[in-house]
Amino acid sequence: KDYAPLVTFEDYNNTIVKFNFNNKEYKVLKKIKILNGIKNWIISFSEENGKEQYLIKEDYNLDAGTGLCFIGDIDRDNRPDILLNATGHYSSQRLHLFLSSFAKKNEYLSLVGKVELSGD
Repeated sequence: KDYAPLVTFEDYNNTIVKFNFNNKEYKVLKKIKILNGIKNWIISFSEENGKEQYLIKEDYNLDAGTGLCFIGDIDRDNRPDILLNATGHYSSQRLHLFLSSFAKKNEYLSLVGKVELSGD
């Protein structure tokens, strides 16, 4: 792969990544949840003990190389922004950029860009 993820989510349910940013605790969680009878792979974001926001919800397997690639403050608003790779195939990358400055009310982040790269 052409990138080195900061954290690669394990290939099982309920993988949690906790981090501190500007003296606040946050977490990114990858889990499997049955919604309307369909198995969904979910990546969510929250402040520690705060409301959970689904960033990615797919009805296909996200176990192939899914990872947290970047945590930082791209838009300089003193809140975390993240770059995730959420892919279902080992020879592809599906990068999602989430920025806090575009978040709607009661959200932490908003998807502002996505690119899919494939090939060996």
